[in-house]
Amino acid sequence: MSEDSNSQGEVVVAGVASKPGNAGAGLARRRLIRAGLAAAPVVLSLSGRSAMATGVSCGAKGLSPMAWNSISPGADGNCVTPSRQPGRNTLGRSPGFWKPNTGGSANVFQSPAWPWNKVPVITPFSAYQGGSYSGISSTDARWATGTLFGTVIPTLHPTLVAGTTVQTGKTVATSSISRLLIDNAASPIPIKLACALLNALTFNGYAMTVAEVLFLATNKQLVSGGPVLSDSTIRDFLDQTWD
Repeated sequence: MSEDSNSQGEVVVAGVASKPGNAGAGLARRRLIRAGLAAAPVVLSLSGRSAMATGVSCGAKGLSPMAWNSISPGADGNCVTPSRQPGRNTLGRSPGFWKPNTGGSANVFQSPAWPWNKVPVITPFSAYQGGSYSGISSTDARWATGTLFGTVIPTLHPTLVAGTTVQTGKTVATSSISRLLIDNAASPIPIKLACALLNALTFNGYAMTVAEVLFLATNKQLVSGGPVLSDSTIRDFLDQTWD
């Protein structure tokens, strides 16, 4: 999955009905769902139950956690029909998209640009109010004046800071989001969480709300009472919400 893709896509998955006890219909149903839903490697359940079937992935890129909650494995380990038809979800943009294009003559920000006029306000530097910029160096002091990570994600689970590059004397919380994006080519989890927040503020129908992003950042859970997720699962989950 590319961190630098700039296109947007959508996925919609329809439920397939079959009657209990109809073996032929059940087999056809499982084959269809297996073919249509096997693209995504991580599927999570808001109820705390795993929605990952043995050998079969029962979710699809672009589906929200609420949609995944209605998909669960059958007794034989194969996917069963969703209890309701999932809705259509807009994929957000990757860390490679939100990272400013520094130096050169290219526009610093792609379209859509940073959601500086939303709440919470997130700006790449303090004077930013939309518009086009070009030729700003990666070492420009303005990047450090942007919205601080700790301002919009005030409580980050302590295990999620690993691998994050920050300026000397800074922590993840006291670093600007733009500076973190510029300095972290590998996109560790804090950067992915910041991008999920930018997506939630920018795109109607994005797979996560602002509240869900904040809860995941604080608790390593999608919802209260859900399983505590591993770092690798969180990375994979977030990657499935953008193109």
